[in-house]
Amino acid sequence: MEPEQAASLTINIITLIVSIGFIIQGRKLKNTLNGTIAVPKEVLQKRGSILLICGILMFILQSYELIEVLM
Repeated sequence: MEPEQAASLTINIITLIVSIGFIIQGRKLKNTLNGTIAVPKEVLQKRGSILLICGILMFILQSYELIEVLM
């Protein structure tokens, strides 16, 4: 395996892990039942939705790139 391909593979795997983290954190925020004084529940749920969407998009794109690198 060439160094460039190994570096690309490493970056893709790390980005996949980050996208999974976004999805997990987004689901936690979206399912929150109470807010705090500084941040209301609705704002937390909106942030959760945004994180969830971004995480899913990142996961799909990086999965495609990972398959492209491996082929």
